[in-house]
Amino acid sequence: MQFFCDESGQTGSNYLDTTQPFYVLGGWIKPDNMDDDEFKSAFHNLRAGNEVKSSKLVRSPKGRETLLKLINMASEYNFIPIYCIVEKRFAISARMVEELLDPKYNDLVPNSATYDEMSISKYDLAMMFYKLPDNIINDFAKNYSKHDISGIIDCINRMIEYFDTNKYKQFAKIVENSLRFINSNPAFSSDNDNTDDIFSHKIDKEKAIQSVNWFTFYTLISILDDYAYKNNKFISIVHDEQKTYDVSFLSMFNVVTKGEDYVTHFQNNPLRGIKNKLTKLDFAESVDSEYIQMADVLVGSWNYILKYGVDGSLTIDESTQRLAEKVLSLLKNYRYLHWMISEKVTSNISNAFKLSSCKEN
Repeated sequence: MQFFCDESGQTGSNYLDTTQPFYVLGGWIKPDNMDDDEFKSAFHNLRAGNEVKSSKLVRSPKGRETLLKLINMASEYNFIPIYCIVEKRFAISARMVEELLDPKYNDLVPNSATYDEMSISKYDLAMMFYKLPDNIINDFAKNYSKHDISGIIDCINRMIEYFDTNKYKQFAKIVENSLRFINSNPAFSSDNDNTDDIFSHKIDKEKAIQSVNWFTFYTLISILDDYAYKNNKFISIVHDEQKTYDVSFLSMFNVVTKGEDYVTHFQNNPLRGIKNKLTKLDFAESVDSEYIQMADVLVGSWNYILKYGVDGSLTIDESTQRLAEKVLSLLKNYRYLHWMISEKVTSNISNAFKLSSCKEN
């Protein structure tokens, strides 16, 4: 089987670009038994111009209707959608929980997976960091990606001041306690000679991890591998050409698909073994592949709809409502997606399109 992949909302190291608050990476598994010629003929009858670009089509009612028709066509041909959806602000906040409130490196945090002893969940803790000013969140993300200890310490001190000033004094003390262990926490280490880090000599980490897509790509690989394993299939991946990250993505792919029982550690957290069901990763120009353009339709439509969760001033016409209902209906296949969106934004989307719940659609 083949999986065709694209992304939407990539802003490099500018994590909190207000025009692109979400990052979507994903696409479609193409059925083995489909008639390629028939599909391509139907595709060309629907598309506008030489290449489908969702970023252009979402701007007009006619374009949104075209996106809807293309997604409906994907369903008719039994394409399988698999994707990762990330709210950048929430993703960074969750990373702060993982690194600053890790019980191994903060002895004020109980050694409990859900932090029940603190009467607060990991999600609630992430939402505490979510409240931080934009400049602190963005600076932390940049310094974290570069393993800049002095920059990270500066950000933590600014967090402490913010929480203390805003009457979260107990939480401020817990965050402050992370500074005691900062130099022993491998998540913040910049030691590229560490042989325990399987990525250190195989990937240009500094270039790659300055972007949220590198972390998300690993998650996508895991979801695809799980699908292939459960359905006794092998899958090859074709990603839209990404000159900035091609080498790093390919290196990561080769490392994490190394063997059937291969287990790795990434960002100091154990990850499940890859079952070696993914055969290869190739890159192709979108203009040359109808299937990559279909992936762009999926991720671009998602990114468009997600923005209604953060901007209440956006208007909703009939074409937007219809596209939203179709895109959100894809959440029924929840096993094969990664939804890293705050409940606040999820609720806003449901209310905007008058749906009971995004995840229940």
